[in-house]
Amino acid sequence: MKLAVGLFALDSIKEAVQIHQQCLPMPWSEDVFHETLKDPTHIGFKGIVDDTLVGFIMGRRVDLESEILTLVVHKDWQKKGIGAKLLNLFLNYLQHEGVCRVLLEVQASNTPALELYRVFGFKKIGERANYYPVAAGYSRTADVLQKTFF
Repeated sequence: MKLAVGLFALDSIKEAVQIHQQCLPMPWSEDVFHETLKDPTHIGFKGIVDDTLVGFIMGRRVDLESEILTLVVHKDWQKKGIGAKLLNLFLNYLQHEGVCRVLLEVQASNTPALELYRVFGFKKIGERANYYPVAAGYSRTADVLQKTFF
């Protein structure tokens, strides 16, 4: 597998929507992707294998802080190190740009994601009850994680 990485741009939105729909209970719409890309604080990278989008990470940066908004890998490509490569690229970029702190929310029951973030030095700093929606309403907790660069 040869993973190519690049900046996330408009040409990736249709495939990204499909991956989001496949992997997340509340996926982003095309409009949300368009609005995110219009935001001048947006940062995004994509992973491509054989001309096919297999994963992406998107976030935003404001001054010395950044927030990861989404990190998703197509189900067929999970557990192959793609998420780790995208996260590493994102964090290296932020550190090079002088960011001091990165935040994110992750579903408290998403053990694989929590482990990935732990390996990259993220620490739990709080939680948001009823953050993630489920069919009957908002009832899943999100852990708030932080990584600092010093």
